[in-house]
Amino acid sequence: MPGIIEEWSALDYALRTVRLINADQFWTESLSREDLTGEETGELAQFASGEILAPWLHLSDSEVSKPLLDFVVERSTVALASLQSIVRDQGRQHVRWLPQDREALVEDVWRAIGGLNTDRHLQAETLTDKIKNLQAGNWRPGDLNPPNVCNLLVVASASTAALGRYDLAAYLLALHAALGCLPEAPTSP
Repeated sequence: MPGIIEEWSALDYALRTVRLINADQFWTESLSREDLTGEETGELAQFASGEILAPWLHLSDSEVSKPLLDFVVERSTVALASLQSIVRDQGRQHVRWLPQDREALVEDVWRAIGGLNTDRHLQAETLTDKIKNLQAGNWRPGDLNPPNVCNLLVVASASTAALGRYDLAAYLLALHAALGCLPEAPTSP
């Protein structure tokens, strides 16, 4: 049975994922403003360093994500029941990712964690390059890759479902669908 720290780690992962995705969306929207000043561009570079790059490095770290796989494995029956309950209550149109059984759930989470771990450094380099360019006053693309966002959401959804946190798991699944994630967990971008 998972202990208090394992439960908190699962909840913390989900909350950090929500914050990271919202920070990335805020960053993208802010950088698309036509009236953006040089000072604001510099502020957004600093914002991205603390609110996007650092959380990405934390959430994609195998030391952080792999224990969540063990947590989901141990609580896969609870997780699957929570996910199925969300679909039953909210409808399939709001949920794109729903494993059919415990084995599929574990496989999807394993694949999502593998994708995060595999793409960790490349994604960090992309973000770092964009931050450096913004600090120099130049704009370049370089947000979080959609497959990474989807992988984060699969891990966070499964973790909160394993906690029995219907509310947060439902929100994460709705976000997963709204962002156009595929029904299965991607491996890497």
